[in-house]
Amino acid sequence: MSPADEWVRDWYPWDSYRSVHESYLRRHRFVVDDELTWFEFPDETGALQSIVLAGQIQCHSDVVVRVQKSLQVQYDLHGRPQVLGDRYVYHAYRPGERGILRYDNAHTETPDEFHRHEYDLITGVEKSRSLISRAEMPRLSVFLDEVAEMVGFGV
Repeated sequence: MSPADEWVRDWYPWDSYRSVHESYLRRHRFVVDDELTWFEFPDETGALQSIVLAGQIQCHSDVVVRVQKSLQVQYDLHGRPQVLGDRYVYHAYRPGERGILRYDNAHTETPDEFHRHEYDLITGVEKSRSLISRAEMPRLSVFLDEVAEMVGFGV
């Protein structure tokens, strides 16, 4: 089990969360280029209210991963921002073709209802859709591992 698997979904210091995320992407064997951007949304006082991570990750085997992740923000007793993931879309595909794999809760009524969509690699037709819990929603690095295995990268 990797440290990413052990990191329980809970409130984390914003600076640590971002640092861990960027470190994993830099080291991930499947990642070629990270084109993700952090968007910080302050309230009227200038305090962070929410954060969105959006963009694409270019991967080996001509795979692109679209990411959109919304983070809630709260402040600890010392006034430092902490974040917790709320809404997610991880969508792996090959440009010009249909999807490979997608996990999301962006289109659900409740942020605790997640879906896993797996697509046939030949036809692009969705071959399975399953309802999963928040605890079963993979970290981005684990998602990248799953996609790499599906497309036969490094096998």
